[in-house]
Amino acid sequence: MSFTYSADTVEIVEKEEIADMNFGPADVLPTEADRQRRRADADRPVTLGNTYHGKLDIYFQTTDGATKRVGTTI
Repeated sequence: MSFTYSADTVEIVEKEEIADMNFGPADVLPTEADRQRRRADADRPVTLGNTYHGKLDIYFQTTDGATKRVGTTI
């Protein structure tokens, strides 16, 4: 699972803005393998606990089809 986004197509948003966005029912990842990989990637910080903190970008798509990016620390 890899993503390549042009800076022109991705809007950077703040974490606080996510609650006001709308998301469709369809998953943006096309295969079950991609969805399982996403789950494993999302669960990894829980396993690492407080011993590791790193920054990451989360890409997502809203119901209007716009791709957005939010940065966070895990």
